[in-house]
Amino acid sequence: VATPPVSAAVAPLADVGLREFLVKDSGALLRLSLPSSMTAASPMDLPNDPGRQAQEAVELVKLRLEQVGFSGKPAVWSACLKEVNTANSIVQGEDFLKSVPQSRLKKAKEIVEETDRSLEELRDAIRKEDIKGTLAAQERAADQVYQVRKLANLIH
Repeated sequence: VATPPVSAAVAPLADVGLREFLVKDSGALLRLSLPSSMTAASPMDLPNDPGRQAQEAVELVKLRLEQVGFSGKPAVWSACLKEVNTANSIVQGEDFLKSVPQSRLKKAKEIVEETDRSLEELRDAIRKEDIKGTLAAQERAADQVYQVRKLANLIH
């Protein structure tokens, strides 16, 4: 018995943007899609989610460099440095770990320490206008922020 032909339509992915930049990298899409502000008592609150704000700031570094360009553009590097400083202040803030359950707090604090080092490396690479070092440190920092956000997520 032959299987009848199947017709299916696959919708294309919607364009996802972060400020004026289009997110094209699947890793960045995954990291940005995670809601980390959900608690047992309240629904997610994306605009006031410090984890998401830190994630966006770190992701903007790569997006800005890829989509605006970086060679001979000190203003772009300066904007990237501002994003890293924003991410750093959020990660250092007391609200960053507020959604992490007590049972996962030790692990989250360890990752935050690693994130601090990665953000410092990212800051140094940006100051040197070193694109390879910047992209490597950005990827590490973005993944570390994401790991902390996963620990905060109730659906872990």
